[in-house]
Amino acid sequence: MGFEETFNSRGDVYVGIFKDGLPDGNGKYTWSDGSIYEGDFVDGKVAGKGRLLVQPSASKYEGDFSGNFRHGNGTLTLKDGTIYIGNWKKDTPDGRGIFTWAIGDVFIGSWSNGLVHGFGVFTSLDGDVYAGNWKTGKLDGRGNLNWANDDHFNGCLSNGLRHGFGVYTFVNGDVYIGNWKNDKMDGRGTMSWTNGDVFEGCWSNGLIHGSGVFKFANGDVDIGNFRSKLLYDNGTYTCSNETMYKGCICSNEKVIEKGLMIWSLQNPNGGCIYHNCSSGVIPLIRGGSSLGQAGAMVTPKFSIYIRLGIVLMLVFSWCSGNEVWFSYGGRVIDPTIPFFFIFLLYFFYFVKKKPLHRFEPAPPTLQSSKINHWTS
Repeated sequence: MGFEETFNSRGDVYVGIFKDGLPDGNGKYTWSDGSIYEGDFVDGKVAGKGRLLVQPSASKYEGDFSGNFRHGNGTLTLKDGTIYIGNWKKDTPDGRGIFTWAIGDVFIGSWSNGLVHGFGVFTSLDGDVYAGNWKTGKLDGRGNLNWANDDHFNGCLSNGLRHGFGVYTFVNGDVYIGNWKNDKMDGRGTMSWTNGDVFEGCWSNGLIHGSGVFKFANGDVDIGNFRSKLLYDNGTYTCSNETMYKGCICSNEKVIEKGLMIWSLQNPNGGCIYHNCSSGVIPLIRGGSSLGQAGAMVTPKFSIYIRLGIVLMLVFSWCSGNEVWFSYGGRVIDPTIPFFFIFLLYFFYFVKKKPLHRFEPAPPTLQSSKINHWTS
């Protein structure tokens, strides 16, 4: 055993203690590319405590070594300021550790083979926090997501996306409880709005889609098969006064009953009109906050009245023009008199018979998730 300085054909230099011709003990090894190790050697290999500077990346490691590997507990500091403090296994983070990115994001938790794996807590610089399970570097399993804007998710995740059962609470107090698929509401779920409205039923790709029950704050209940943008068919709508309507079909912003279009919305902003198609009363419009003019509404029943009235007016007009008179109770009646009364009836019908509209906000769409921010 002795202290020596040696060189090799590659230009590397070792200065330190030798044993049986091999570095053994404390020493310093300098590679030709400028990388430097200072610390313990055992049987010619880096082992024990030491410091390693790797070039040209300028990364620094200080801690435990074994068999020429970073192995045990140690601290890695990269050139940009990123730092990992924790356990190592054969040159990769493995076990418990704290990873701090140069931008200020921090992860505290478990690692496996160089990737986040197991339970951990991630905190981003802007205040987003995720506490839960990870798998091979991505969010996976049960977890809690808390966004800086106070939105909150508690539930299942898979491959970095919300997937499975979960509860999402919006900053305004709206709550969705149900199933998720690929980061969107999908399957059975219940959405409760702060205004008191509640929908229980099926979702697809983040939208209400399929069978469900819509319970409104005023006591009205809508049961039917919903589609994207809240269009539906074969529905039942029950008002709070126990009035019930059935069998309405709505499509492409037109209310249709038995193949006859009875209402059409002229609205550049888009929207959906539904409920009470056969009654001539449309109490609810969803799909836009500025729906504009409602347009003209004609029900099948009202259409019959119009046709009958036109026929009667034509008959009385013909009679008047041809000087055809009627007698009732011995009195002669001018045909223009019933014509005048029919005209008044239709005038008041047009004035008084107006559709009732109630404007309410559409269900909120889920904002883009940031949960992949720290896995990329």
